[in-house]
Amino acid sequence: IGKLRDFHNFQGQQMLQIQHANFGWLHAPPLPPACCHCLLIRDEDRVVLVDTGIGMHDIREPLKRVGKEAIDAAGFQFRPEATAIYHVQLLGLTAKSVTDIVLTHGDSDHVGGLADFPEAKVHLSIEEKVEIEKNSLRYNAAQFDHQPGWVCYADNDSLFLGLPARRVNTSLPIEIFLVPLP
Repeated sequence: IGKLRDFHNFQGQQMLQIQHANFGWLHAPPLPPACCHCLLIRDEDRVVLVDTGIGMHDIREPLKRVGKEAIDAAGFQFRPEATAIYHVQLLGLTAKSVTDIVLTHGDSDHVGGLADFPEAKVHLSIEEKVEIEKNSLRYNAAQFDHQPGWVCYADNDSLFLGLPARRVNTSLPIEIFLVPLP
């Protein structure tokens, strides 16, 4: 897991911790290895994840959940010690501590850990949810078999760095925005 960044309120009290995290590896030579970059945002015993990388269910059933074609093309590496659930537990927390997951998109290297956190609300744009439901070749329906608790955002209600965005409502006191980039 990456470097920890603490945020403090105006009285100097620690509010949130944000960690850049690697929740999986892809390596298909001759390309260099690539990490499944995610964020872990923590406020005491509550966690929000931005993407989930490769999950434990993927490790147990890689062909069913990811598929041979994707495994071969992207070079999925199935390492339990690189999963989000492993790192959450290293922090002394449980799967129930993850209250929310924000998905940037539904590719296998971003959603594999969803099933490791079955009680979390899963936030995403309505456009991405529609694409997931189409069962296109880009996504693997088995990674959504556990029926995530979807929270979809359809309307741009904010600007983020000048781009139309959608404010995500999580259990933590932090502003998170989805920026649709179709």
